[in-house]
Amino acid sequence: MDTQDMAVDPPWGTQLGPHLPLPASSQHTTLISAFLNLDTLPTDLPLLTPTPSEISTILLPWRPQKLRRIAQQHIQGHGYHYIFLRTHYGGGESDSAKLRGWLDQGGWPNGVEIRPEDEYFVVLDDEELFDFGDDWQRVNMVLPEVAAPGADRRFGEGSVEELRGQFEEGGTGGSEDEEDLEDRIRVSATIGAVWLVVVDEEAFETGELGLMIRDKKGNVVKDSLIKAEGDAFDTFYLYCMVKGAYECTAEWGNGAVGRKYRSGGSIMRELKAQIKAKA
Repeated sequence: MDTQDMAVDPPWGTQLGPHLPLPASSQHTTLISAFLNLDTLPTDLPLLTPTPSEISTILLPWRPQKLRRIAQQHIQGHGYHYIFLRTHYGGGESDSAKLRGWLDQGGWPNGVEIRPEDEYFVVLDDEELFDFGDDWQRVNMVLPEVAAPGADRRFGEGSVEELRGQFEEGGTGGSEDEEDLEDRIRVSATIGAVWLVVVDEEAFETGELGLMIRDKKGNVVKDSLIKAEGDAFDTFYLYCMVKGAYECTAEWGNGAVGRKYRSGGSIMRELKAQIKAKA
């Protein structure tokens, strides 16, 4: 490896943090799990500059440069509300043309329309990297920055206070109030998050794309479907991002609640406890 191979952007040693005293097979999962669970990204980690040998034998095989370029855009923040992930490549050029047609149909609302120069990190379409089949969540291990982009992934204190006030003003504290609180928590959890549109084999067959409505750590709040053609994205964006009226959309209403956001789910329990702490 020569000097030019090492002179890359972002510089080697600036992603994922320090080495861990673990076997190589365990370091990847441990690092990424820790990264996904961070409330905020630390800014004071020491910069580790790997040697040329470490770059060629450890870092490059672990994370090729094209993945690092994508990751950098997601950490820096890019302004898009949706990221597209293609996980099925068995249809060859026919499916590629179909995806191209969906992306080029026009009429995308602000925050969805993709600039050509941004496609490499907004539309994840690479058989070598993303051939996951039905297991789209593998992208979290390959590219965790897509799951949890940005530096601040916390459920906002303002949201906690607002929901606490709404709960205090509520009714009897019965099951309907609990259900209403949980619905409000789910909506609040998605604010500021980037949602994932999954283009799998079923999507190519039916024209309905997987819509993973997520929180800022990549946890699924609602797992739904959205039509690739027509004004479905425009309407959904209008009601959710502009009006905040999630309940008015079929995509939200018909979506399955993510495991951690179900009644009794780990995140739901934690957030309800915070909201009720002083209620």
